Amino acid sequence: MNPYPHRTEWCPRCNQGWVEIRKEVERGTLFVRCSECLVQWHHPAEAKDLEAGFRNHYQEAVEPTSDEIRAKQWELYLVEPQG
Repeated sequence: MNPYPHRTEWCPRCNQGWVEIRKEVERGTLFVRCSECLVQWHHPAEAKDLEAGFRNHYQEAVEPTSDEIRAKQWELYLVEPQG
């Protein structure tokens, strides 16, 4: 099993982790976050911008479901699209 099923790209900021789609528990909002440096972005496309990104905007997060990812059409950003 892939430990990073919702990865979108290798982190351009730290070059040490995967940018992953996550869901904030409190608000149910999807966002992306690096698995290593924990920099966050509102949208997968923003992660390519080295000037964008922030920390601690989104709090406790879990993996979203495939349906939640498809609802935002973010499956297009996945390294290995889910069926």
